[in-house]
Amino acid sequence: MSFVDSREEKKITLTGKKGDQKFILKQYDAFKGIQYQRQLIKILQPSFSALIAAATDKDQNQNLEVLAIEKFMENIDQVDPKFLKELVLQGAQKEGRVTINFENDFAGNYGVLFSLIVELVMFNFSDLFQLLGSGQQ
Repeated sequence: MSFVDSREEKKITLTGKKGDQKFILKQYDAFKGIQYQRQLIKILQPSFSALIAAATDKDQNQNLEVLAIEKFMENIDQVDPKFLKELVLQGAQKEGRVTINFENDFAGNYGVLFSLIVELVMFNFSDLFQLLGSGQQ
């Protein structure tokens, strides 16, 4: 019995030092997603109180997803670069190519790299941010 891969994809264009670069984002498979989620929670954990406060404050007009990404970027220095590389290589490809050449594609092009990481996190984990924001457990 064969299964059809029904994971979603999303095409994006990011602009950096090397001009416009087109990427295809892919959903992580479930097991990888759980592994990455655990790492992301470790990164965001110091910020959970601010995230929960924003989620429960009805008067605050703060987009929880944006706040989570801001907190992720605040804690980026605590992230193992190998984890970031794996996030990118497992979840994106350059349009017209099967894989990303991480060392060449992002050398001196770190703005695109971090924009791509943000896009991947939102594409793969935004439902978790929405769940947190809704107050559901």
